Amino acid sequence: MQTVTAPSPWIATRLAHAPKIDGLLDDAAWTALKQQSPLQSRPWYRVTAAGKTPELLAAQRRTWLGFDDEALYIAMEADAPDAAALRVDPAGNPFMGDGLEIHLRKQNGAYLHLGIDATGRTAPGLLNTCTDLSVVKAAAHINQTNWTAELRVPWSMLGVTANDSTTLEMNLASKDRKSTRLNSSHSSVSRMPS
Repeated sequence: MQTVTAPSPWIATRLAHAPKIDGLLDDAAWTALKQQSPLQSRPWYRVTAAGKTPELLAAQRRTWLGFDDEALYIAMEADAPDAAALRVDPAGNPFMGDGLEIHLRKQNGAYLHLGIDATGRTAPGLLNTCTDLSVVKAAAHINQTNWTAELRVPWSMLGVTANDSTTLEMNLASKDRKSTRLNSSHSSVSRMPS
């Protein structure tokens, strides 16, 4: 079992061109980020019970962040060796089954809590304080060996701009088909020039 270390900041890189939000992650923006920084994403852990040490996942998820003057972009790729075994909630709740849970908050301000499942269905979470979620664009795609998701979150929704120094924090979490919670970790989002 690997020791859990303190999280480093999430790194968001300024993008020359905004990606198309279709869930495929095949845009030039994502391809460039994957090549520049294949290990930009921190490891994901399985949380089995309160008080127990989280265990490092064998089937990892990778995450990349980009931004432009208008929005923050989040891309996630989850290993799924058996794509046919992916499960989503029949009632449409993206927080159940295979999905991604986004926590993005401005210090002392807006809190975006949103779920997206492996088929692209989204819903707000219980902690959400953002009112117009229709401005968030999200999509997912299932491949033979993984599933991917991408989101576009306008800066205006969070009450910040691309260039200000307001502290943002993000955590990514999810459940897999076994209904076991998978966590990345809460840490600040650093916006870096390209």
